[in-house]
Amino acid sequence: MANSKVKGRTVRAAAILTTSDVASSEVSLAEMPFRQLVLFADFTIGSLTNVIITPQVQVLGDATNWYDVSDPGTLTLTASGKKAIPLNLVGATKFRALAKGTGTVTSSSLTMLVGFTDKVNV
Repeated sequence: MANSKVKGRTVRAAAILTTSDVASSEVSLAEMPFRQLVLFADFTIGSLTNVIITPQVQVLGDATNWYDVSDPGTLTLTASGKKAIPLNLVGATKFRALAKGTGTVTSSSLTMLVGFTDKVNV
């Protein structure tokens, strides 16, 4: 039977959204041998129309450019709630997520965390 160790960290502390893209902190995928993680979004809508979350990665040899993740792609949340977004990032070296609100940002907040398994013992 395989035993796995699950880890996680906050990549965006609870904060009022803006109408511009704001990047979360970066996560090195080197500690994730399977390059799979779950992005957890905890959203309070306030006066916003919605929040747009865009997962992005960097690839080996390109520490300058960020590439939008096409599956699941950009996510639009239109109501308060908690969402779990599984991501398979094989081939990538770093992860971050952009967040942008549309409408009036008053009283709207977003927290993002990532969860992942760092090893499996067989």
